[in-house]
Amino acid sequence: MKCSDRISLLPRLMLLNAMKITKRHKILEVGCGEGNTSVLFAMITKCNVVGIDIDKRVIEKAKQMKRKLGIKNVIFRHFSGERMPFKDNTFDAVILPFVLHHVAKRQTEPLIEECVRVCKKDGKIGVIEWGVMKDKRKHHKQVMLPKMLKALFREYNITPLKYERVDPAYYTVGRVKK
Repeated sequence: MKCSDRISLLPRLMLLNAMKITKRHKILEVGCGEGNTSVLFAMITKCNVVGIDIDKRVIEKAKQMKRKLGIKNVIFRHFSGERMPFKDNTFDAVILPFVLHHVAKRQTEPLIEECVRVCKKDGKIGVIEWGVMKDKRKHHKQVMLPKMLKALFREYNITPLKYERVDPAYYTVGRVKK
């Protein structure tokens, strides 16, 4: 396990706890990467999870991990978060763990808008982000500060339920009001 994986595990577990996910929920993870969070949520809660990512290579790795672990309640698909092929109000919750700093500023609003569209009324949206990024890399498009995320939540009628800093990250959960 890489150091960054260990550092980012605690915020994921705290997000899971704050969202109160149960077996009956259907969750969408946007920007699932190699599937770690999708698998974690599915294994702990036994809920159904759909993980999507724009990168075909990481989706293949996620599918390999799913097969290796024998997990049945996770599906991985290659899609962009800006144009999701799901019907309105499909998911009980949408999670974006460590995703928004990879998204260009001009794409952030359409992504959040899509997340709200596919999330059920009174469903939850959970976001984890780095509080500070000292080593901005080429694939990091922006720093998503808590005040920026709060403004996005207000703009898209997402009522904040919980915000907590877990150094070096933070997470926030909001309820979708439609």
